[in-house]
Amino acid sequence: MFFRPAMGANAAILIVVGVMGVALAMGFPAWLSVLPDLVSEDDMMSALSLSAAQFNLGRVIGPAIGIIVLRIWSPAGAFYLNAVSFLFVIVAVLLGRTKTPAGRLEPGRLRSHLVAGFRYVRARSWMIWVLVALGIGSFFGFSTLVLMPALARNVLHGGSSTYSLLLVMMGIGAAIGAPLVTWLDRQFPEKTVIKASLMALGLLLALMSASRWTWLSCIAAVGLGGAYLMLGSAANTVLQANSDRDMRGRVVSIYIMVYVGAFPLGGMLMGLLADRIDSTRITYLIAGICCVVGAAVFYLMPSLIREASSPEGIPDEIVSI
Repeated sequence: MFFRPAMGANAAILIVVGVMGVALAMGFPAWLSVLPDLVSEDDMMSALSLSAAQFNLGRVIGPAIGIIVLRIWSPAGAFYLNAVSFLFVIVAVLLGRTKTPAGRLEPGRLRSHLVAGFRYVRARSWMIWVLVALGIGSFFGFSTLVLMPALARNVLHGGSSTYSLLLVMMGIGAAIGAPLVTWLDRQFPEKTVIKASLMALGLLLALMSASRWTWLSCIAAVGLGGAYLMLGSAANTVLQANSDRDMRGRVVSIYIMVYVGAFPLGGMLMGLLADRIDSTRITYLIAGICCVVGAAVFYLMPSLIREASSPEGIPDEIVSI
């Protein structure tokens, strides 16, 4: 009897989260796919990089802002502010003007179009390996975010303020990485950024595992925010830049499925592992080793993602001017 209100509230939250997930799955691929129609050919790479950067920036800074709102207001206030923030997005979409050419999607069942998207990626093995690198970074790397409360309490012997500080530091790292990844995309091929950021992610997780001082953990958190942002941004840029226009939305959908979907699955595994071995530090170390091993494979076998670079000349199929 006493648990019914709580159960009702939990069910409502789960329903809302489920609907939000469906909305993200439907809207985000369209959002990313239309970007090349908003800018000129010369600015397309910068637009893709900045778009990926802002998405990853939001994933890191959002929780940090949420913690601050919770401390000075309430959980309901955090939901209200989040709802208001979407008004700016809606206004931006209404003001946007594109010259999107007519779609060339052939008639057929939805299932056949989905299968065509997977076949398109499978026929380009380097895309599969880019997605594998992305999945490793999200499953073993970013998923350790769920362990930060335990890290703050059990390892750093702090409280909610320490946890908030770590999240803010990750947000600062993402803020630094946002302009940095755009510059790196112009200086190095995306395959280099992908390998380096995945390796950095693993080494920084190992540093987080070894640290017993808040200041050192904050430094590692800054690096983690930047490395994760650069990995996701580089992968998104190279996948879109090398996709035919009619397939870009489906490629982006697969990218989102791996990037966003691997995080909660990895978080469940990290939480289970931390409970089983009763050590947050060792769990961070295991996650770091997995990322380092994954990066090492790509360094030792560069042919896997050899073609993962933005083309010198942007294909006509993905340009609309």
